[in-house]
Amino acid sequence: MQIGSEDKHGYIWERHYGICLNKFPHLSAVNAVAFNPADPEMLVTVSDDFAIKIWRFRNRVNNLIKTKMKRKEDVLVEYW
Repeated sequence: MQIGSEDKHGYIWERHYGICLNKFPHLSAVNAVAFNPADPEMLVTVSDDFAIKIWRFRNRVNNLIKTKMKRKEDVLVEYW
């Protein structure tokens, strides 16, 4: 389950056990958190700070850098 919050974070929760799996920081309240239905390793968070952040698994970003990019700065996504 993914949830936005007034505490400036988006969250992913495991519903059955009620465990927070990860949190995603912003500078203001997070209004929306959603997984990409075509890519379950991609998450988007939207905040009152006017930022839309795209998050991917760290190993996926590293693989992208190795295969397509020369520098980490070329990847326009956050990672966890």
